[in-house]
Amino acid sequence: MATRKQLSSVEKTKRFYRLLGADRALDGFGINAIVQSLSEETALHLASQSDERITQSKALSAIDGAIVTAKDTSSLPVANWSTTYGSWHWPTQPDPLDAPAIAKLRNAGCIIIGRTAAPEFGWKGATSSLRFGVTRSAIDLTRTSGGSSGGAASSVAAGMADLAVGTDAGGSVRLPAAIQGLVGFKPTSGLIASPYSSELSGPGLIARTIPLIADAFELIVGSTKNDQQGEDPPEDAGTWRICFTRTVGGLGAPNIEIANLARSALDQLRVSRPNTIVEEAEPTLDPAAAWNAFLVFHLTKLSEIIRHFGLTAHSTDLDPGLRALIADPSFSSAPERLDWARSECRRLKELVIRFQTENRYDFIATATIGQEPALAAPPDEDYLEAGRPFWTSHTNIASHTFLFNLTGQPALAIPCGFTRSGQPVSVQLVGRVGADRLVLQGGKELVEALKNQHRTPEVILINGPSSAGKSTLARSIVANFGQFADGSDFRFVSFDDFVLGGMPTRHWSKQFVKAMGNEDMLRACVGPEAWCYPDRREAPEAALTREQPPSCELVLSELGLAYLYATFRKWATMLRSGISLVIDHYIGSPMWYRPMMEEFDEIVYRLTSIGLFCDSAVLQVREALRSQLETRICGTAHFSETLVHETYRATSGLDYDLKFRSDSEQEQKWATEEYATVVLERRKPSSLKRFGSETELADNVMAALLQSRKVTHRNSH
Repeated sequence: MATRKQLSSVEKTKRFYRLLGADRALDGFGINAIVQSLSEETALHLASQSDERITQSKALSAIDGAIVTAKDTSSLPVANWSTTYGSWHWPTQPDPLDAPAIAKLRNAGCIIIGRTAAPEFGWKGATSSLRFGVTRSAIDLTRTSGGSSGGAASSVAAGMADLAVGTDAGGSVRLPAAIQGLVGFKPTSGLIASPYSSELSGPGLIARTIPLIADAFELIVGSTKNDQQGEDPPEDAGTWRICFTRTVGGLGAPNIEIANLARSALDQLRVSRPNTIVEEAEPTLDPAAAWNAFLVFHLTKLSEIIRHFGLTAHSTDLDPGLRALIADPSFSSAPERLDWARSECRRLKELVIRFQTENRYDFIATATIGQEPALAAPPDEDYLEAGRPFWTSHTNIASHTFLFNLTGQPALAIPCGFTRSGQPVSVQLVGRVGADRLVLQGGKELVEALKNQHRTPEVILINGPSSAGKSTLARSIVANFGQFADGSDFRFVSFDDFVLGGMPTRHWSKQFVKAMGNEDMLRACVGPEAWCYPDRREAPEAALTREQPPSCELVLSELGLAYLYATFRKWATMLRSGISLVIDHYIGSPMWYRPMMEEFDEIVYRLTSIGLFCDSAVLQVREALRSQLETRICGTAHFSETLVHETYRATSGLDYDLKFRSDSEQEQKWATEEYATVVLERRKPSSLKRFGSETELADNVMAALLQSRKVTHRNSH
């Protein structure tokens, strides 16, 4: 059983700079979350002081030594750092003081290590700018990070920070958190002092866990009475009444799968906490009026900035989408409608309060985001949804979140699963105004309920060369997952997820695209290559022979490794959600496994390793057919017989030990600890049973796995 590993503040600080250096080396093609950082020497000094305080039981707070990032926005200044707000136009001068929230975290021993990317003036729900480029999801580099606190969420999802402070004016903390499988909290409006925020905006928090957010929240708000608006506690503190709304009164049109997963999470809470009542209902709203009121607030604030700097729709160094918004008639008329928007805001607040009070709902729950995240795109594209500017309709990425900025209610985004296509799903828990602590408590119990429905998640690694039957075996295990982990959600994931399924065309191996003869696709390959297959022949014109096959194992560039590491982070996020994984993968280099182990070390899971490898004849036939297959198959890794035998060490019968070709103690750990390990060799050596088909192989491996589980279970008692 793998156990959770706790890192010291110094270790986490070193990891921040290691990850930051690797990401910056990709020249904008990586995560791109951090725009400013503390000097490494200073950060390590602060981390060392924190570790010493903790060792001596003199910690300044429960989160002393936490690595914290702050959004690069005017409402979250950090002392002695310059705010850019994602723009070339914002004055670059050091801020004299910390924002109140930042100051309290610093005084609690947190290390404010970096500023995170935001779109120009925080104007949209995606994070990109002409100044800093595109910020991507740290668990899927093909996807947007969300926004406007996208850099904040990506810094946490990447493992660079424990906690990120962002701002939320319409979902800007909750949406990026939901996209990247994190927890995002928007407190009651005005509860956290923020003298620089707009009417709808205020500081928010992003982390992997609710307890960390709760600790940070208590430090920031201190002894603030949390019912400042006069809301009464629940009539029966032991009973919770929850309203699940699918469309938030018609504001959204969520994907059915996503809405059902969010609803299912509440059912799990009801099972875990029987005195919880869940009903489905919709508040009666005028969706168009609500969206227009939100837009007026948003555009009025933007127009003040635009006028201050003398910018226009023709300013070429301004975000292209923002220029399009400035040219829209709604932009110039927004300030004139501000009084109406404030009146509509008061009406909406009264309506929602009445809806909750009359029905005695302690919480309103929705999907945090009703659609899968969009592909990462540059500033001239990412403001479009379904081909139209996002501001033209209330059915957009913020459909389920912006209402609660208008009403001022606390809202918590909580990861609750994954779609079948592998994208995170989040449920949003909304409380009454001032009931922030109740919302956090509700979130904690929901997370525990989701954990309780799963046993310890499984990680089953299936390793071997092409044609060894890995995919057939993986699907067989998933189809029979009930025999391994009752109640668990088993998913089959593969290295193909990043090599083929998710990799943008521009990063594909150009040699394969050329072999395919697809000129349009070749022209799309404008970025650096992420992977390739080097030709092992002595000369390009040499004949194909068994001794001189045209290619060898997959070779990843630094960009390819970044995509692979993002895939590992996604898999780790799935494990944290209780999802068990069957991983069809290839061993190319032990270097590939370091980030996987780093992510997985923070999770409790059970590992089973399965190795399959073919005899030389199968490999030689595959290689001999390579030139014919290249036009149809791209991205399949092939291994020579020598590499296969170097990777595995045969023992006897059906039991093998997985060995990495490395002296690293950490890498050997996966192979030598007491895991249930079953490795089968296909067709070679001759002393082992020969399997005539992939189906027969899968059946035999399944039988061996189940037998291994029974033996392991007996020994554990």
